[in-house]
Amino acid sequence: MELTDLANFFAILTILEPDSKICQFTIKLADFGTATEGETDTMILREMKKHLPELQKELQEIKENKLELKQKIVTKILTPDN
Repeated sequence: MELTDLANFFAILTILEPDSKICQFTIKLADFGTATEGETDTMILREMKKHLPELQKELQEIKENKLELKQKIVTKILTPDN
């Protein structure tokens, strides 16, 4: 999986499941540059590692076809008509 594929996946996942722990960590990781009080990307990754079983379970519960269908719908909505 390339970085752009991963970014697209997490963008769609954040739209579909914004309250999931994996999305919360992903958003936190994306914002690390503006984090305060010494929080760094390494600290966030370490925290994610502590929650890895829970995060893996969340990802497994996402139905692949649901993700693909929602991605098509969101893409259609966000793509201007030509």
